[in-house]
Amino acid sequence: MYMASNVNNQNTVIQASGSNGNELFRVCPHCKKEKPMSEFECRNMGDEDNTIRNQSWCRECRSKNS
Repeated sequence: MYMASNVNNQNTVIQASGSNGNELFRVCPHCKKEKPMSEFECRNMGDEDNTIRNQSWCRECRSKNS
């Protein structure tokens, strides 16, 4: 699922695998676990559209591999 919106002149793109009605979920490609979007950081892609996307790895995997 891809959702996009324009907030503060920034394009926000969220990649999610599902929802429980209250929160979106995403599968971390590193640990293969489905986790809530709150476990994924966001990053500015640095492009001309100021696109912001969620990180692909969850916080736990990013901290273990940094």
